[in-house]
Amino acid sequence: MEELQRWQHFFLNYLLLQHAALKQNITQNVAHTAMQKLTPNKIWVAEKQVYGVSAVHNILNHFQQQEIVDNNDIHFVHKLLQPNSNTTQSIATIEVGRMFEHYFVEQELGKGGMGTVYKAKDTTLGRYVALKVLNKNNLDKNDIDRFIREVKTMAQVNHEGVVSLLEVRESPFYYFTMDYIDGVSFSDYIKKNPLMPTKTTASMMYKVTIAIEHAHSLGILHRDIKPSNILIDQQQQPKVLDFGLAKTQDSELSQQGDVVGTPAYMSPEQANGDLVDKRTDIYSIGATLYEAMCGRPPFQGQTFLNVINQVFNDDPIAPRKLNPDIPRELEAICLKCLHKEQAKRYQNAQLLASDLQNFIHDRPIMARPPSNLQALRKWMMRNKAISMLIFSIAFTLYVTISSNWQLSTVNQQMTKKNQELEQNKRLLLESNRELSEKNKKIELLRKKEQQRLYRSSIALLYSLTTQDAYERATHELQNLHKKNNLEYALLYKKIQSLQNTQYPYFSFAVAPNGKYFAFTDATFVIVYDINNLQKPIAKHNLAVIVQGIRFHPYKDEMFVGTYHNFFFKLKLQKTPSQFKIRQHKFVNPYYKEDEKFGNVTNRVVKFSTSGKIVAYCDFVGQTNIIFFDWEREKFAHRHIQKSTAFDTKRVYQSGFFGNTFFFIENFNSSDRIYYLDKDLQQRYLPKTATQTLITSFDIHKNNIVIGKLTGEIEWGSLSENNGRIAYQRKHSFTAHRGTVHKVHFYKQGKVILSSGKDDYIKISNIRGKTIYKKQTENPSAISWLPQKQLLFSASPSGTLVWNLTQKYPYTISTGSTALLKEITHSPDGHYAVTSAEAPLYYIWDIHAQKFINTVPVLDFGTSKRVVFSNADEILTLNTSQRILRYSYISKANSRQQILQYKSTGKTHERFIIDFAIHNNEIFTMSHVYIRVWDLHTKKFKRQWKMSIPGISAILPYNDDLLLVIATESRKSQCFFVGKQNGSIRNSFILKKGENQRFIVTNAKLIPYKNSKALVVTDRDTSKIYMYTCAIQNEQQKIATFAGHKNTINDIIFHANYTRMISCSDDHTVKIWDLQNMREYRYDSLMTITEYDAPVTDVMITPQNKLITSSGNQLQIWDLQD
Repeated sequence: MEELQRWQHFFLNYLLLQHAALKQNITQNVAHTAMQKLTPNKIWVAEKQVYGVSAVHNILNHFQQQEIVDNNDIHFVHKLLQPNSNTTQSIATIEVGRMFEHYFVEQELGKGGMGTVYKAKDTTLGRYVALKVLNKNNLDKNDIDRFIREVKTMAQVNHEGVVSLLEVRESPFYYFTMDYIDGVSFSDYIKKNPLMPTKTTASMMYKVTIAIEHAHSLGILHRDIKPSNILIDQQQQPKVLDFGLAKTQDSELSQQGDVVGTPAYMSPEQANGDLVDKRTDIYSIGATLYEAMCGRPPFQGQTFLNVINQVFNDDPIAPRKLNPDIPRELEAICLKCLHKEQAKRYQNAQLLASDLQNFIHDRPIMARPPSNLQALRKWMMRNKAISMLIFSIAFTLYVTISSNWQLSTVNQQMTKKNQELEQNKRLLLESNRELSEKNKKIELLRKKEQQRLYRSSIALLYSLTTQDAYERATHELQNLHKKNNLEYALLYKKIQSLQNTQYPYFSFAVAPNGKYFAFTDATFVIVYDINNLQKPIAKHNLAVIVQGIRFHPYKDEMFVGTYHNFFFKLKLQKTPSQFKIRQHKFVNPYYKEDEKFGNVTNRVVKFSTSGKIVAYCDFVGQTNIIFFDWEREKFAHRHIQKSTAFDTKRVYQSGFFGNTFFFIENFNSSDRIYYLDKDLQQRYLPKTATQTLITSFDIHKNNIVIGKLTGEIEWGSLSENNGRIAYQRKHSFTAHRGTVHKVHFYKQGKVILSSGKDDYIKISNIRGKTIYKKQTENPSAISWLPQKQLLFSASPSGTLVWNLTQKYPYTISTGSTALLKEITHSPDGHYAVTSAEAPLYYIWDIHAQKFINTVPVLDFGTSKRVVFSNADEILTLNTSQRILRYSYISKANSRQQILQYKSTGKTHERFIIDFAIHNNEIFTMSHVYIRVWDLHTKKFKRQWKMSIPGISAILPYNDDLLLVIATESRKSQCFFVGKQNGSIRNSFILKKGENQRFIVTNAKLIPYKNSKALVVTDRDTSKIYMYTCAIQNEQQKIATFAGHKNTINDIIFHANYTRMISCSDDHTVKIWDLQNMREYRYDSLMTITEYDAPVTDVMITPQNKLITSSGNQLQIWDLQD
């Protein structure tokens, strides 16, 4: 009886607790916890499933008879037991291993406060889905409507990076299905991969950001982005899920005051219940990136309030303090996302995705790391009272200590000076005079020696860059004592472009599909992922000495030869978790013990064009050419190259034309190329038998390229007729000084890679034009991966790998043969325009580093001179010289306008000699008139007639004067001319020396000692002269600069006129030191010699880019850090 009363008491309390949960909004967890405390021994679940409905009614009748419960309680219990209630929904009960609707439930994946998720198979469509059943009790109509609206919102998101919603139902209870993702959560993935490469992390977060950007574009905010809400599938692709807290930006489901989300990943505005927007999701992405990099969230604590307090008041620990291997750029991106002020985060997901892409591809990023000053400012803003107190104390101490110290110091110094002054006055004056003289001499000698050493260092460094001596050049550059000059910036970028990755192996192979490259080391085959040159992904031991390797042209397989009568077929298998190599050994059936004259050498390996056959050669007293069926894995046939005691014939190099095998014999005696016909009879290729020894060849489809002992490369086509192969020579060119060692076709036979005895590796087009060249020590084997721009070379010191995307300077071409002449850039440095020996002006995008358009010459002749009048407008002067036109970069193909004098249709009646822009006016000059035009309206303003014969140039001098240069009878004279009326104020004659006159080709005015200096070039002597140029004083020659060996085409100035840059027809650019020009005026500071054609012009943009024109190309030297 006591036991019955005891459980009746328990059941009554259970019912009342359930009633209280409805009346007072107590959660079911609280009710069940309280119920557990009422049971003394164990927990009984007093629900319908245990007692049954009839048992419950019997107990209620018993309670009512004893007046334990009232009518309200009985009404509540009856309502609770009703199968279909207006205010409640039954708890979902689905059994694993049974059918539910048209789904077969296989397993429970997880359970949460909102519902339970199962893995189920849709028997209608035959696919696996994730089935989520809503199992929350006491849902009223508003909750259910809210659930339906939110699910419909989720259904709008259709993106490969988001788990898709498949089906939503309300009966027999509320549930929906989603894509089933076979993977792990990102939080588990981070725990399993604590040393995940940063670029892998950035790539995953980029894909998550793109998915969130798609949701944002639909007006949907996620509001609960965290590692546990991101799944990583078997292909390492992230999938965003759980839009349970998502909202549309105009939805009424979440208003100001609501706090939803996970504390460690919540933004301050989200934690405060303020209105949220796209930048709230940006914050959560940053918090997820933080955990991926550091293995922990940005904020963590024991309690919810502790974490929220950190979110409001603390900055996250800098990721590099937790993991120094994190790149600064990725840390800056993460901290920008986590900024507490929304305005200082990325303003949308697209900007964040762009910055992640920039980091992945090693481009500059938008985000900048916070400075120490910013960190201090943040701390002071959060701790204003303490900051003011510290400042007040520090200021008081400073004033007190400083005042006392200064007063004491002044008193002591005054006393001491007064005592010494009288005693040493006469001696001090004398000593000072002597010391001053000595110091001046010492300082002069010191400066001279510094300049001499500096110039020597610059010359040595440039010499090292031409020799590809990266390590020594880097060391010497660090010792350079001046590191803020133009020449340092040029050398720094040049040396950086020489950097390579070196491996201590001498035999390598590169997969044609661009996925792997491999080395041999004794008995090992070492495989690298082409995207990670630093760490091998596999090191496979074959237990025999490896002779050589070759990748299959299409599959992840390779041939590995040995010093024995067998070889290996290796299959590379890469899974998300590991990299495997499966080996198959094949024994040579043609090998006989009695034929053995030493070790069998498997070498000269070549796959057929289709990849079905591999041919290799061994040497056992005679050379065997062995053919192996790669797909069927069986030996096909062989060909024997018989040798004599005096003529040992070995195959030196081989190739396939279709299924026809080509080869050349010994390196020092092969004067022709051989092939095997269908009967395996040896024939030689006609027209290749010459007196010049053939050293190398390569075949692509029906094209063949041949390297020769003389350094010449020849290419032509192959054709087949009745089993016989014919060769047709098409072109040849000299590529190397001395023997061509190796030659290969690339880019569908349009590009040739070669190496030679001159220690150069060259990439050339089929017409012989050099695209790229690299000097390295004795390159015995070479390869190029165009899709990755990686160049490989085996040399005596090992294998070197260069990244050709670091080429410096960057070169862009017009694609035509017309030679470029004058360059000018827009005021913002974005665009450049060049004239050329063609009826065109060429337009270049300097920021994008590409040629973009042309402006045609509408008059007779070719382009001559071009000047930007603003960021979009250019003035052009052609060789017809009577018309000055203006047009627009943004409308390059639109009609060009004429700067027209009255209604003549011309700018001048006679040839235009020169023009200039100054103070919103255009000055045009012919032999007769100087005319002035309004820069903005292009209307004629005034003119004056010139009485100066032989006018050649016009330069704005100041607001009132022009400097006009005229040359007649080998005499160059300068005139100061008034801008308003053309009156001549003064003039002077330019002289090289006493009675030595010259013809000016270029003229520039620069500041000089509170006045100006005129810098000119001489047509005949290829020298640069600098003169004082002041209207009041007599002009004097300041300096002469000599060093060019041909006509100087242009001169410009840099770094506040401390450096002068000149270019010449002698294929060089020179940098001159104007700070020490009197000491070194006949020597340039640095000479850039790597040009194949005359350098016609040079300029520097506001972004500190040095640009030169040579041939049909622009060379861009980026001088920024």
